[in-house]
Amino acid sequence: MKKIFLSLILITFLSNCTGQTKDVHKLKKSVDQSWIKENPLIQKTKPSFFNEINHSEFLILELNFSGKSIPFVWDCDFSILNFLSNKEYLIENKNHQFNNKNHTISTIKWTEEISSLLWFRDKIHKSKVDNWHLENYFDCEGIISFPNLKFEKIFELKNARTNLEKGIAIIPFTSEIQNIAYSEIELISQTGQLMKGTGYDINEDKVTDIFIHYQELDDEGFTGYKRLYININGNWSCKWIEYYEECI
Repeated sequence: MKKIFLSLILITFLSNCTGQTKDVHKLKKSVDQSWIKENPLIQKTKPSFFNEINHSEFLILELNFSGKSIPFVWDCDFSILNFLSNKEYLIENKNHQFNNKNHTISTIKWTEEISSLLWFRDKIHKSKVDNWHLENYFDCEGIISFPNLKFEKIFELKNARTNLEKGIAIIPFTSEIQNIAYSEIELISQTGQLMKGTGYDINEDKVTDIFIHYQELDDEGFTGYKRLYININGNWSCKWIEYYEECI
C-alpha cells in the first residue's frame, strides 16, 4: 500500500513538472527572441566566490525599482523562469485577457516561499519572490514587451519614479554574502575589445565576481544590451541578458 501511495505522489509530481515545462515553452514562444546575439567572451581572471559546483545554485540579476518602489528584474530571455522551473518549485498560473484580444497578462506565482538577497545603496536586504509577470501590450508599436520578476516591497523609496535606483538580486538568499563592493571597471574580451561596465565583489577578497557590461546599439543610446557575467573559477560566463528599447 505504501509503495502504491508513493508511486501516486511521484506520478503527480512528474505530471506537474511536465505541465510546467510546457507552460514555460508556450510563454517563451509568445515573446520575440530574435534579438538575442552571441555574447562576447572575456579574458580570464583570478578565481573567487563562484566555482564549478556552487555557480548553478544561484541566479544573479540586475535589480530595478518600479515607480511604486517594487523591486523587480527583467527576464528578457526567460533565464529566470527557466531557473525557477528547473528548481522544481510548484507554480500557479493565472491568465487574464482584456476586451482587446491583443492585450493579455500572464502571471505565475509559486506555492512555496523563494527567499532572495537584494543589494542596493550599499546594504543587503532579504525579500521574497512575489510573481513573474508578462504583459503582451506596449504603448509604442514595434517595441517588445518583456516579462519581469517582482519581489515583495521592502520599503518606500524617495522619488521612486525618477531616481533610477539599481542594485543586484541573488536567488536564493545566502548568508555567505555579508557585503558587496562595486566599482566601474574595464575588462578585455578575447578578441581584444575593451568592455566597460560595473564590477561587484561579493566576498570581500578584492576580486570581481560579477560584471555587468552595457552595450549601446545606436548613437543616441535608445537601444542596447546589458549582459551579466559571473566569474567561475576565473572564467567569465554570461548568465543573464537584457535588451532595452526606449519608447519615444
